[in-house]
Amino acid sequence: MVKDSSSILTEVKAKIIWGESTSSVKEFLLSKGVTEAEADAKIEEFNQERYAAIRGNAIGSIITGTVLLAVAGIFFTGSHNTRRPF
Repeated sequence: MVKDSSSILTEVKAKIIWGESTSSVKEFLLSKGVTEAEADAKIEEFNQERYAAIRGNAIGSIITGTVLLAVAGIFFTGSHNTRRPF
């Protein structure tokens, strides 16, 4: 890999995380002197990290939504089952 590769890889990781296309990221790496095999490997690695982060956020949102829905359901059924004398 080229010298000062850590700053290049940091920039590439940011590009991938922000959703830039893999073809443009690959072109960027190739312009910096990275071999095609190394570029493909790093792009795949960073894409897998991005997918894991997205998956984690989605699972957290699903759990939060499920809990909120359950609390609303309990509140709704509990408020309509009480008998109030008139």
